Amino acid sequence: MANKVKPEELKGSSIYQEKRRTIYSDWFMKNKGYIISENDADKYYVYSLRFIGSLVILFFVIMFTGNQLYGYGAGILFYAVTTLMFYFLFLPKLAVISNFNKPKKDNFINELAKKQNQQTLTVTVILSVLIGTVIIIYAHKNNFDQTAMIAYYIIAVMAYGYGVMNILAFIKKKREYQ
Repeated sequence: MANKVKPEELKGSSIYQEKRRTIYSDWFMKNKGYIISENDADKYYVYSLRFIGSLVILFFVIMFTGNQLYGYGAGILFYAVTTLMFYFLFLPKLAVISNFNKPKKDNFINELAKKQNQQTLTVTVILSVLIGTVIIIYAHKNNFDQTAMIAYYIIAVMAYGYGVMNILAFIKKKREYQ
């Protein structure tokens, strides 16, 4: 099977590109970095989606069982198990840099402004607002209990927040080209 993801394509707050190497180092690891090779990039990418996977499982379990407790339990269990697998099964197999000094990273809005064009930022803003609005309408139409309503509102606020970040990136990008 051919690799779909190249190490240099990996992104995230814990990913650093240095000397043509991709290095993983999060805030748990003070001066330790793990080199992600061509063979490990796909596996890292799958593990990097563990939070999204836990949300998908949470919603599907709630949708099919109607029990929120089962949904939250399944989502949290999935996230916990995949995180433990990531730290105890995946990372120990990678080459280690013992005295890795993390370079300072740019903030998220600057990264968006550098990497996305204005059309992509505009479409992302529109979709974020649309998704947030649809989530709120869906929650109100179905008369969920207070816990579910809070969860839906949190997700909607996150969608709106992502839209705001893209607006700020759009403004920054527009200022750079003036």
